Amino acid sequence: MEDTIEKVIDWMPVSAIPSKDSKSYKALGGALEGCYQFALAEDIDEIGDNIIHEKIGYTGRGNDVISRTGSVRAPKGNHGVRHFVDQNGIDREEIRVRYLITNSSVELENYIHQKTTELASHKFRFAWKEASGGIDGTVTYILSQIQDLTHSSQITEIVQKARQIGMDKYISELNDDTL
Repeated sequence: MEDTIEKVIDWMPVSAIPSKDSKSYKALGGALEGCYQFALAEDIDEIGDNIIHEKIGYTGRGNDVISRTGSVRAPKGNHGVRHFVDQNGIDREEIRVRYLITNSSVELENYIHQKTTELASHKFRFAWKEASGGIDGTVTYILSQIQDLTHSSQITEIVQKARQIGMDKYISELNDDTL
C-alpha cells in the first residue's frame, strides 16, 4: 500500500500550513488528495520516514489535505486535532504535519490505521485517540466548545443538562445490569 504514495510533503510546523489558494498552497500543489499525519516535534526524529509509528498523533485523509488541515492552524478551527491540542495544553508550535499524496487516500488511511492498531502499544489507530471525530473525541470536542462560551450562565445551563443526562444514563445502565 505504501507504494501508492506519489509524493511526501515533509513535516512542517502547523503554523506553516498555507491558506487555501495562497501562493504557498499553490506551491505545494494546491488541492491534493491524500493522507495527513500530525505528531509532536520532539517525536519526528524517532518517527523518521515511517508512515506507521505509535507516536504519530493523528492520521486522517482528504481530497484537499492542505485545506483539511488548515483548521488545526486556525485558533477556532473545527478539527479534532485542534481540540485535542487545546484541551491538553499542547503548544501548537510543537505540532508538526506532513502529507502523503496519493489517489488512494481511503485505502491508504485504512491501511495506516490497521497497521498502527496492530503494531502500536496503545492499540489504537493513532496515538491521540481523543482527537478522533468519533466517540473517543466527543468529550474533547465538547470541552473545547465550552471554552468558547462567553457567559458562565451558558456553562451552568450545560452542566445542569449534562448532569440530568448522566443520571438518566446511569439509571438506564443499572436497569440493564439487572435484566
